[in-house]
Amino acid sequence: MPATAQAAAKPAKWITLKHQSKRTNFWNPRWDRKYGHRVMQVQARCWGKGRTMYVTFDYRNQYRHWKAMKHATWPCDGRYHYLRVTNAGHKKYGATFSLPLPVPQTVEYWAQSYG
Repeated sequence: MPATAQAAAKPAKWITLKHQSKRTNFWNPRWDRKYGHRVMQVQARCWGKGRTMYVTFDYRNQYRHWKAMKHATWPCDGRYHYLRVTNAGHKKYGATFSLPLPVPQTVEYWAQSYG
């Protein structure tokens, strides 16, 4: 690669695709992957003493069906937790956040891509 072309290339960095917060028991936001970005992650946190949040990181396949890639159980302690996929290739992604008890809690998330 010539020196001029290399200097003109943009450095890879994390991009926030979506950032929202909501007081809820169940939430499944969706977003689009930025072209050329192959690393996707969803970062989230929630608040609630002794509560647990179930998180699923999803993608939509060519048949328009939502499939789970990764899932985790996180404590609602206000700390950031994340799920990351390193070989993203689909256009649509999403996450599902659910809390088992009927009392709503505040959930904040960031959908991010790297490229």
